[in-house]
Amino acid sequence: SFLEGKTPFLSWFITFVPANYKKNACEGISFVILISFQKNENTTGVIFTLEGVAGLYVAIEKPEKAARLIGWADAARKRIDDSRPFVEQADVDKIIAVCLDKMGEVAFSDAYDEGQEMTLDEAVDLALKTAIE
Repeated sequence: SFLEGKTPFLSWFITFVPANYKKNACEGISFVILISFQKNENTTGVIFTLEGVAGLYVAIEKPEKAARLIGWADAARKRIDDSRPFVEQADVDKIIAVCLDKMGEVAFSDAYDEGQEMTLDEAVDLALKTAIE
């Protein structure tokens, strides 16, 4: 897949790019890729992209949305038996740690559980709607 090895970029992006640019990138590049994966029924691509979007949402102070997207991604990976590579897991662990810090364990767990119940289309809609809020 052309996305392999791109996770370090997301870490750099989350760490060094100012929040206003992150929001613009989130609304632009990530969503073009996301919609393309969804149209082509590339579930793994959608999962990977939504995990990245969750990281962007943490960076722009929307941890509840990030927690729901990570919950959906974990459930989707389990359904298709696609374990997360170690490097990607490290990034997701960072996202979860920030969510827990900002939200608390109970609120994070509730949002994560809600995410696990979403369909692919609901997860994509959440990501797209959150970007325009």
